[in-house]
Amino acid sequence: MTPTFVATVDPRQDEVAVRLKGRLEAVAPGALGNLVKQLPAPDDRRVVIEFEGVDRLGALGVATVTTLVRELEECGYSVRLRVGDERHRRTLSAFGRSVPEPEPPGPEGAHLVERLGERTILVRETIVVYTLLLASALKHAVLQPFRPGRARHALTARAVVRMGVGAVPIVSLIAFLIGFILALQAGILLRVYGQTILIADLVGLAVAKEIAPLLTAVLVAGRSGSSLTAEIGTMKVSEEVDALRVMGVDPIEYLVAPRVRALALVMPVLTVIADVVAVFGGLTVAQIVFDIPAGSYVDQTIKRVEAGQVLGGLLKAFSFSLVIVSVAAHQGFSTSGGAAGVGKFTTRSVVQAIIWIIIVDALFTAGLTVLEW
Repeated sequence: MTPTFVATVDPRQDEVAVRLKGRLEAVAPGALGNLVKQLPAPDDRRVVIEFEGVDRLGALGVATVTTLVRELEECGYSVRLRVGDERHRRTLSAFGRSVPEPEPPGPEGAHLVERLGERTILVRETIVVYTLLLASALKHAVLQPFRPGRARHALTARAVVRMGVGAVPIVSLIAFLIGFILALQAGILLRVYGQTILIADLVGLAVAKEIAPLLTAVLVAGRSGSSLTAEIGTMKVSEEVDALRVMGVDPIEYLVAPRVRALALVMPVLTVIADVVAVFGGLTVAQIVFDIPAGSYVDQTIKRVEAGQVLGGLLKAFSFSLVIVSVAAHQGFSTSGGAAGVGKFTTRSVVQAIIWIIIVDALFTAGLTVLEW
């Protein structure tokens, strides 16, 4: 006897197709749960549910599809629906409020062009959404302190403690070790020329202009940026962000703006701490290994490192704070797919934040170098 319903998995190069055939009404909601186990592990390919062989689709069938889509998204898959029958598309649009918008099937040879077009549109939309989020966050961060009853001072103070005070030990430890390593490696070379005192120049300049702000930003992105993404992402998948909107609270004003102010305050302070601790690490090596008096080392550092170079590093740190919070918030608000999605977007947040930190650092370094010339 021919089965009334069949579901097959067809892994392809650019997508994983799930073909539904028969009467979807004959399947109870949740009966397709075992189908998830047949799929390959989540990767860059999207899962496409094809309805070409579906004879009939009603409210019960839509409920079944909704359950399947939810299970796939919770496992970390990106899901799309491919529907050729106009009646099925109307049914899904009417009843399937929790499933992706159904799309008509395209020619087999158009997959590459379709994917390129989708990626282009996605990049454009991402840039627009990110820009609007950053502009809104900056506006609220600047105006909040002057709005009675909406200043969010408590949230800002809590964020300062979590993002700033909590990061001091790890930033200090890594900065000390970086200064220690720089001084040790430079001293071995400079000792050949009898210029070990120049260790102070190298460590001071490298730390103040480049290493301290960059190192601090990377550590804060991994520590505080990931935490912000996970917090907002969890609220997004549990519909708490929607609840804030229903209550008339702007999520960006409540969740993002206080973090912008907090990190804009603590990043320069953490950078100054990293400067001082890294110089102390270099001083430790200079005294113990190369017998350089502490007074001579400190005098050489003060003589060589100018205030403008330190301020340039602090300006970088301030810019990095905006990058970290905006990227973390954007990925948090973009989170989907349940618990697996929170982990996925948190990882993406840290990677993208570090990439953009390095890009901004390169632009700043190029600009400051031109000004120094």
